[in-house]
Amino acid sequence: MQLFSFTYDIIEKIITIIANEGYYVFFSDELNQSNEKEVQEIKEFLNNFQVEYDYPDKTFIIRDNGKIIATGSASGNILKYFFSREEYKGQGAMGIIYNSLLNHLLENGYDSFFCIYHTK
Repeated sequence: MQLFSFTYDIIEKIITIIANEGYYVFFSDELNQSNEKEVQEIKEFLNNFQVEYDYPDKTFIIRDNGKIIATGSASGNILKYFFSREEYKGQGAMGIIYNSLLNHLLENGYDSFFCIYHTK
């Protein structure tokens, strides 16, 4: 296997090229539960889906132009709160959230999990 090392400038250029081709480039961020502004934002986002935020162990979010567009959370080994804005569905955001949560579970020693999801 060959590993590559990229500088921030090269990564920024690659992202710019991808974005200019009309593709979305998403990165998940961990929600800072100590930041009341971030907590309020996730509460408002989940409220759009009639879900009440209950301070799970870990929450990942994806933003576009500063607004939350997708989220997912873990409480122990239970995955939940998988929601995305309608206009971003099918763009790969949920896969990034899901992978972030799976990494979190593996890093914390879980070898199985349950997934709770809401349907319309």
